[in-house]
Amino acid sequence: MAQFSIVYSSALFLLFLIYSPSAGFEWKVDNNTNYGHHEGIISLTKAMKEGQKIKLLCFVWMSCTKMDENYLKGFHEHILKCDDYYYFTDENAPSIEMPENINLIKVPVYETHNRSDRYWLYHKNMAGIVPAWTYLFDNQIAEKYDWIINVELDMVVLPDRVRENIVLYSHYGNVNADTPAMYMFGNAFLWNKKYAGMMAARWDEFKVPAKDPPEAAGCPEVFRGKNHWPMCPQDISFKYMAPMFDPKPVVLGNSGCGKPVDFLTEEDPETRSRRVLLRVLSCYEMSQNPFKNTEEGQQGVIRQLAIMRSLQEPAKAQDHYKEFHNGTIYPSWEIFFAGRQCPIVHHVKFESVHKLARQLLD
Repeated sequence: MAQFSIVYSSALFLLFLIYSPSAGFEWKVDNNTNYGHHEGIISLTKAMKEGQKIKLLCFVWMSCTKMDENYLKGFHEHILKCDDYYYFTDENAPSIEMPENINLIKVPVYETHNRSDRYWLYHKNMAGIVPAWTYLFDNQIAEKYDWIINVELDMVVLPDRVRENIVLYSHYGNVNADTPAMYMFGNAFLWNKKYAGMMAARWDEFKVPAKDPPEAAGCPEVFRGKNHWPMCPQDISFKYMAPMFDPKPVVLGNSGCGKPVDFLTEEDPETRSRRVLLRVLSCYEMSQNPFKNTEEGQQGVIRQLAIMRSLQEPAKAQDHYKEFHNGTIYPSWEIFFAGRQCPIVHHVKFESVHKLARQLLD
């Protein structure tokens, strides 16, 4: 069932909906502006301009496997466009070619978890991310930035598009600098300075690791009894953390890539169905692409996202896909169109795809 919260404005409801393909939505096509004609829609130009003011910190937790070493070759150039960035790994990480700004941290896991195990910290990456946050707090780093984002090595990350999406989410969520907020761009999580400050004030509580059962070693004790326990994947854990604060932070977006958010809808007075005025995809999931998940297929996804950024209007997007490949990927037009400002692409396997994304989408 779609979940949503309602924000009132003078003219309409702003609905934050988890996208469901069977929800019966249809696009209202109007080519008078970039996104369709409506007084509540912020222009792409304004989003880009406002985004340039955001001071963004990016950080990455990595296990330093050979796979991580391969991913780094394509990934590293992305986060150079953050205002600052940090890599974190544990003190016992295997020797690989390390990036700059690598920080060795103590990961609280125990004898039952061998560092050489193939699935070390599988679905338990909070055991590494929590000490990374501890480093950022203890060294007064987090407080210097407007927003902080945690990303992964198998992602295309476009910091300028990240800033642009922050502006969109803040505009439609009525979030300002005094509002604690966390945004979910799929598997990439973002915190504003206000919420990060609230986390820092209680971090001595949140950073305490569980010591039992053995399977939970390293996971934060505060998550004991939650779903997925004794595991602690970050895409679940950060959602559990938010309601523990007072005041509760505003949480917008969807955990897990490939799920658009419908920010603006309106009711059709005749059919009573809701028309989508603005649908935003902030993390494209490569495993859902309509091409083969090969190097060429993943490059095809990047090209489609670039085409959508140039088209902007839903009608033009539909026309493009009716003709493209004789309509064989027509059902994908909505997801590509929703991703026309997409800042994150997940499960990227090839260095050439990262390079193409920087050329076409940055």
